[in-house]
Amino acid sequence: MIKRCLFVSLLSLLSFCATAQTDQGTWLVGLSGNGSFRRVEQSKITSLQLAPQLGYFVNKNLVLGTQLTLDHDQRTFMETLTYKSNTTSIHGLARYYFGNWKARPYVNFMTGYTWNRALTMSQNGELVRFRGDEGWNASLGAGVAYFVAPKVALEADANYRHHFNDDLGRRNNRAVTLRLGLSLYLR
Repeated sequence: MIKRCLFVSLLSLLSFCATAQTDQGTWLVGLSGNGSFRRVEQSKITSLQLAPQLGYFVNKNLVLGTQLTLDHDQRTFMETLTYKSNTTSIHGLARYYFGNWKARPYVNFMTGYTWNRALTMSQNGELVRFRGDEGWNASLGAGVAYFVAPKVALEADANYRHHFNDDLGRRNNRAVTLRLGLSLYLR
């Protein structure tokens, strides 16, 4: 019986029409990420991304802040060669929300600096190649924040990222990232 009551309480909380907290003076604290694990023929590929963010609403529906992005890629080719890449980016963030609904669409723009460190190792642990790159980048995206409570939103967004340094690695120059996250809107 207690489990049923908790379940009904949770459903009512999720269906409650939340008042969006995107007014001036509100803080945005969020964490989003994505990941993939796949096997392609004789290769194993793992990609993970984590992106904490902090912002302040300078006007109704307009937040300015920062986002730190941590990316990790690992690829193992035919069990003999391993490629590992760790990328850290710090971004300035501007986001604008539309409407006053429970599900609020938004657009965001980020610009920042990226540091990428990649190495390739053989099966016996010998370093085959090291590469360190860095450069400026920009990202433009759109998403939706679904308010499950007045100060809590589940978020999903897609961002197109472009690195201005062509030496950063062909695979990393342009990309579309899809992320899911959770954000708190605090006064």
